[in-house]
Amino acid sequence: MLDRSRDGRFNGLSFGRFLERLRIDNERLREIRAGTDWRTLFEVLKIEKDERKSREGDWWGLSPFSPGERTASFHLNAGGWYCFSTNQGGGPIELVQRLLRLNCYEAGRWLLEHGVSSIQGETHAGATALMAGPLSPPEAEIAAGTAENPPIRQDLRPLLTLQHPEFERRGLSRMVRRIIEEVIVR
Repeated sequence: MLDRSRDGRFNGLSFGRFLERLRIDNERLREIRAGTDWRTLFEVLKIEKDERKSREGDWWGLSPFSPGERTASFHLNAGGWYCFSTNQGGGPIELVQRLLRLNCYEAGRWLLEHGVSSIQGETHAGATALMAGPLSPPEAEIAAGTAENPPIRQDLRPLLTLQHPEFERRGLSRMVRRIIEEVIVR
């Protein structure tokens, strides 16, 4: 369960660190889609609104995909978005994916971080989203900075042969190969 302290920390983490650890899966993506505030998304993405064409809950703007456009061809409402100049459309996650070149999970996280969407009715300001459970012991060690990753000790020199085709492909001269043989292999 997520605890928010008086100083605005979540499970002892700042909001940014909390979001880094928040695991976004397909179920969370559905929640993010359902919790998107389209008006806020329109404003946060700084889409230039066409006041003459737009109505309450039905916005038109200049396409963010077509710089230099003069006529509003980008339509957005609670059902989704469609860009008539590029024949693309979709939901909030797809819009952020295409504009910012993110994968769907990064786009979902972006929507949360920018207060455009929510999980279980909470936005960036109130982020009481559930985390995916307690950290496993290795994750807890990494988070605490106490994890140790011992080096693997294996001598790879016996596997190195100067007749390896990679030397030839890289164009190493015979003189360089002899130096490698003298210094490294032997």
